[in-house]
Amino acid sequence: MRFSSQEDFAAAAQLGRSYARRVERGEQNISMQSLIQIALTLEVEVGDLFPPLKELMTPYRKRLS
Repeated sequence: MRFSSQEDFAAAAQLGRSYARRVERGEQNISMQSLIQIALTLEVEVGDLFPPLKELMTPYRKRLS
């Protein structure tokens, strides 16, 4: 599904416009419910919204290696 604007997407996902903007910019933590709403709106699985774990770097990975 395609949206003509971020405002249209936020409305379809039943999220506030400013909340959706903050999430997109990484300024807002997201609840599981909002994450599910976004996945449903995009018609994808929730897991598709995340990169594979092997591509993520965390401070803990260095200590465990």
